[in-house]
Amino acid sequence: RGQALVINPFVYNPVTRILRVYYQMELEVYANGISTINVRSHSSASHETIDAEFSKAYARHFLNYNHSSRYTPLEEQGKMLIISHGPFMETMEDFVAWKKTIGIPVEMVDVSTIGTNSTAIKAFVADYYATNGLTFLLLVGDHAQVPTITSGNLGGPSDPAYGYLEGNDHYAEVFVGRFSAENVAQVETQVVRSIEYEKYPDITNDWFSKGFGIASSEGTGDDGEYDWEHMRNIRTDLMDFTYTAVGELYDGSRGGEDQPGNPTSSMVSTEVNAGRSIINYTGHGSQTSWGTTGFSNSGINGLTNNHMWPFIISVACVNGDFLNGTCFAEAWLRAKNDNGPTGAVATFMSTINQSWNPPMRGQDEMVDILCELKEGNIKRTFGGIAVNGCLGMNDAYGSAGADMTDTWLIFGDPSLMVRTAAPSNLVVNHSPVAFIGSDVFEVNGGVDGAFACLTLNGEILGTATINNGSAIISIPTLTDIGNMQLAVTAFNHMPYLTDIDIMPLEGPYVVYGNQTINDAACNNNGQLDYGESVLMAIGLKNVGTEDISNVMVTLSSTDPYLTLGDTSEMYPLIEAGQTTEIADAFSISVSSDVPDKYRAMVSYTAVSDDHTWSGNFELMAHSVSLLYSGVSISDEEGNNNGKADAGETFKLHLSIINAGTAPAYNVTGIISSEDPFIYINVDSINYGSLDGYEMQTAEFTVTALPTTPPGHQANFSFEMFSDSGFFATSNFSIVVGQIPVLIIDLDKNHNSGPVIKQSLTNLDISSNYITSWPLVLGSYQSIFVCLGVYPNNAVLTNSQGQALANFLNNGGKLYMEGGDTWVFNTPTPVHPMFNIEGLDDGSNDLQVLSGIDSTMTSGLSFSYNGDNRYIDRLAPIGNAVSLFRNSMPEYISTIAFDGDVYKTIGSSFEFSGLKNGEGRSVKDSLMAIYVNFFDLCNHAPLLANFVASEIRVCENEEITFTDFSAGAVISWQWSFPGGTPDTSNEQNPVVSYRIPGTYDVTLTVSDDQQQSTTVKSGYITVDYCMNTEFKSRENINVYPNPSNNSFTTDIQGLTGKVSLTVYDYTGKLCQSKEVNAPTIVSLDMSSYNQGIYILKIQNNGEIQTIKLILTK
Repeated sequence: RGQALVINPFVYNPVTRILRVYYQMELEVYANGISTINVRSHSSASHETIDAEFSKAYARHFLNYNHSSRYTPLEEQGKMLIISHGPFMETMEDFVAWKKTIGIPVEMVDVSTIGTNSTAIKAFVADYYATNGLTFLLLVGDHAQVPTITSGNLGGPSDPAYGYLEGNDHYAEVFVGRFSAENVAQVETQVVRSIEYEKYPDITNDWFSKGFGIASSEGTGDDGEYDWEHMRNIRTDLMDFTYTAVGELYDGSRGGEDQPGNPTSSMVSTEVNAGRSIINYTGHGSQTSWGTTGFSNSGINGLTNNHMWPFIISVACVNGDFLNGTCFAEAWLRAKNDNGPTGAVATFMSTINQSWNPPMRGQDEMVDILCELKEGNIKRTFGGIAVNGCLGMNDAYGSAGADMTDTWLIFGDPSLMVRTAAPSNLVVNHSPVAFIGSDVFEVNGGVDGAFACLTLNGEILGTATINNGSAIISIPTLTDIGNMQLAVTAFNHMPYLTDIDIMPLEGPYVVYGNQTINDAACNNNGQLDYGESVLMAIGLKNVGTEDISNVMVTLSSTDPYLTLGDTSEMYPLIEAGQTTEIADAFSISVSSDVPDKYRAMVSYTAVSDDHTWSGNFELMAHSVSLLYSGVSISDEEGNNNGKADAGETFKLHLSIINAGTAPAYNVTGIISSEDPFIYINVDSINYGSLDGYEMQTAEFTVTALPTTPPGHQANFSFEMFSDSGFFATSNFSIVVGQIPVLIIDLDKNHNSGPVIKQSLTNLDISSNYITSWPLVLGSYQSIFVCLGVYPNNAVLTNSQGQALANFLNNGGKLYMEGGDTWVFNTPTPVHPMFNIEGLDDGSNDLQVLSGIDSTMTSGLSFSYNGDNRYIDRLAPIGNAVSLFRNSMPEYISTIAFDGDVYKTIGSSFEFSGLKNGEGRSVKDSLMAIYVNFFDLCNHAPLLANFVASEIRVCENEEITFTDFSAGAVISWQWSFPGGTPDTSNEQNPVVSYRIPGTYDVTLTVSDDQQQSTTVKSGYITVDYCMNTEFKSRENINVYPNPSNNSFTTDIQGLTGKVSLTVYDYTGKLCQSKEVNAPTIVSLDMSSYNQGIYILKIQNNGEIQTIKLILTK
């Protein structure tokens, strides 16, 4: 147990004016009965030892920590438990193998076998800890797969709480980390990065001894420091340790390495891409960015720091809020490019808004521990550094520190040994072999504190720490020949990795050596792929001291996926110390449904005279794993804004990755949607063949109907097939069109937001209203930001300003009001885009606001009765236009700017404070002026589009062209080169073509204000069909087609029973009828949504399909 004591050594009596100062105090802790609170519930047998990481933590944090006073614990390397989303476990196998190689016992379990809620997971971890002992817990999956703890006496969403296993305090017993991932590819990125960082770090340049810090200009916080002062002190510690360069990126201009100050996002990218091993941050944050610099998820995704990955300690709000969307911390860990992982190897970031002082103290403690400034508390793992720093924060700040500890999460491997200097090579001496009967293995050299581990067949035999240049590893007695792996690891050193042969003392001894697959009759890639029958050579090694001849080798296997053919072969001679292989000696087949990377066990027996040897070896089989890998949109045939809009035909670029290790042949993707506003033009595409880990992208053509509501989310299903029966399915969604307005009400009083919302509703303009910063801005045509007036105002952060600047640069419209944002508060990247000069911080002097003559507000006048303190006084810059002037004293308070690409309105008063007057001087009229200036509307923009009833016909066959244009269209102008007629101004013309060929079709639509034109090149193909009889087509007539209600089906040319079935374009049955021909049938479609339908007519063994176009 631990208890933080806060003691004030000064006592002052104001009556007697006596100050008492206590220089020494004695504290007695004694038993006073048996408590039922905070009781240790585990069995003590598994905890008579304390692992090294926690022993150092306890020694640092508890004044009375004294081993001899209770028992003598044995320090040992701790165990790791991995709780993973089931489909990710296979990808984690390499990580598990590496951790075992370097001496960390690992067990991995599927979260679905535990229970997928946090209560069940916590109970499992507690039981595992009590039964087995535990140091590291790694969760693999996003919140949806492996949930974090969101209930109980915690500061917020908490992974660390899984490590609170002794009682009910906030001092962890287990280091908890997370590989947050939503798919296999994201897991693989983190696995590859973590292993390479420890096993094969990039040593082409010294990026290890370089870092940088980012800090705001705000404060003061812990130790009375401004953020940048705090970060400069951290820099001093690092430079006094192993670091040779630590960059400074501070708000303001602070001298030193910080010239010229006021860092930008690009400066962060430059630092990271040059190679840095540590990043410290202190300042404001959001779910997707750092406030200082504005560096965000998009910046992370553009990094090129392959093989040079920093670890990051971030003191900032919600950088680790991973419950909804991809947070900043996740982006660092998931980042990659075509050359592999980029981003960071580990981050420490919070799920909540962090307080000011406690996390600064925690960061100080972490850096001190890293830099060996805490005697007896030196940590080398990222988990040890981060969690031990939180213990120091808890000691200093009590419950305020505990809230931060609960919610400060490790994203990455908590057992990761960090690097702070260019790694040196370990010089290790040992015997190159071990002999059967041995139970110890000696390792000499290296550096004191280095950790040595022997493994056999992927399992740990024994470990030891090098002390005074030597380590004796105790192992189970060796009873069979084999090959052990020796790993020696040490801080800031390259790992020493080598094989140790286990050999007999005398005579011949035959063991398995290697295997060679000959699949020349199949795909000839040298591996055993699904469904293949191959030839195989087995290399047998004589590890003994004498030659052996006439060895008969026989193979066998009970594996359900394998079938052995030729199972025996005579080896004439296997010389001592040599490996003998006979080409194509054996034959083997593997079933087509074998899992990817499946390890099949094969047994062998080698017999020669009175010698018999036997053993097992693994055959790895390879298969296919099809995965959906993302979607992007292009709309060159529409308005080319990179988004799906109502009435637009666009392309969905869907990517498929073969995450397996065997080739996938004839891969096909099929999309479907039950969305009534979606029409899929091309729903099936062949991707060709995909090699292992190869990704391909194909284009599917889709149309959003003109009636699609703005901001509509359309859901799709995506099915993937390949030869040999491989199949996978996934779902994705896109947003069609943009909602006219998003109101972001950050004002603590929420004065203007609801009033703006109501005015927009009165004007029939759709809007969304929120009171916190959103993840995505691009779904909206315009944004109205309400910052409020002092003292209840909000301050726009740098990252928020950058997000708004990006929104404007993409053609957005922005209204922003705030009493202090134009003068008093620090400007953000979006402020210069308003073309507003802040003249003075102002006062509480708003009275009557009058519109400016010859502008859009001319003739308006409002009395003001809203919040009225420190109202900024403004002036227009360049082409910006003043809209409102205060009466007394006179100053400008609202300014509009048309930036061609974007438009803005900036105001220093609250819209809600305007008092409705006479005539046009009412808030709804003013909002209508703003709406018109922003060109906002609920309907889709003008966009020409159409479909044809058929795109391949015979000569002289009629085609109906149906207008699918969006907007308030009042006229149509069609062009049909080669058609009859060749032009038309009807909305849905009927055209025929006399001469075979390929023809373009052009449609121009107008709403009397503007025009939109679309050209579909080579859209119509006319075939020569003069000698072909089309009996069925002649005997069936459907009219009108298109129709907005019902279709008349004339089948008077048919005889007998006729089946009529109508499907929508996703294949869903709509209606069916059976009638006796000849007759005329009416198909009522009035209850169905506008779109494309298929009528299937079956009669006398013949099937005819006809496309029906239903309009509304």
